[in-house]
Amino acid sequence: MRPTAILFFVGAVLGTALDHLHVASGTTSYAQPFLWQQAAWVPLLFGLAAAGFADLHARLRRLFRAPPRSSLALALVDFLVFVAAYWASAYLPWSNEALLALFAGAFLLRIAALRDPPHRVAHGLLCALLGVTTEWALTGIGVFTHHRADLLRVPFWLPGLYLLASPVLADLDELLSFQIVADTNKAPEAVVSPAKGGTS
Repeated sequence: MRPTAILFFVGAVLGTALDHLHVASGTTSYAQPFLWQQAAWVPLLFGLAAAGFADLHARLRRLFRAPPRSSLALALVDFLVFVAAYWASAYLPWSNEALLALFAGAFLLRIAALRDPPHRVAHGLLCALLGVTTEWALTGIGVFTHHRADLLRVPFWLPGLYLLASPVLADLDELLSFQIVADTNKAPEAVVSPAKGGTS
């Protein structure tokens, strides 16, 4: 399966599942729910977002000439942090400002602890900007609503959530790149010709 298809599938499935936390908690609601109180286009949106943000990271990585350096263990930790942040944005009874501080602090701590390269930081900031802009546009046309909105029809914690999504998608891009490089560098199997019989 091609990397883009894998990223789309992962985003469609996991993104929709996590989004259901917001719906179930009353954090958001859709104008025309189809299944599990979510709109029919939700898996498509999350699939495109995952594939698009991972591709953005790949482009930044090439621009900065940074080699892939992620690992399965790091990807798992980043994913668990993101899931915890998603749960917190749905159920933790904190103010939106406190949640933003928590999410941004976790992102900055990751940068400091792992000495993230500049393209990773740029990717996080661009994910936050593009994600908030998209949700502002979608709420503007009335297809869904943030019920704890602060500014631009979105809550203050939203850019922080996108900041924590960026390492997960960057990890996926790098892990898939590792696999592609490994497959490319595999030596072709030697072709053994049967020995020819005969008399001299």
